[in-house]
Amino acid sequence: MIKPTAQTIADAALETLREEGFAGATSRAIARRGGFNQALIFYHHGSLERLLVAALRQTSEQRLERYREAVAGASTLDELI
Repeated sequence: MIKPTAQTIADAALETLREEGFAGATSRAIARRGGFNQALIFYHHGSLERLLVAALRQTSEQRLERYREAVAGASTLDELI
């Protein structure tokens, strides 16, 4: 078994959020989805809340980068729309 990293744990958290919603994103559900011991969530992130914030920040930054790339190619308002 590959040792989970903070990133793989965050990925499992995002998958759990997508499938189960916020209420279902428990440390147990995230660990089950990722195939690791839930204690690793606290080892790598300190708390479930910090893990969820890190995971959501990551996906938000990725989405923002895609928006920036799309806007960068537009030179007129019509191209932007």
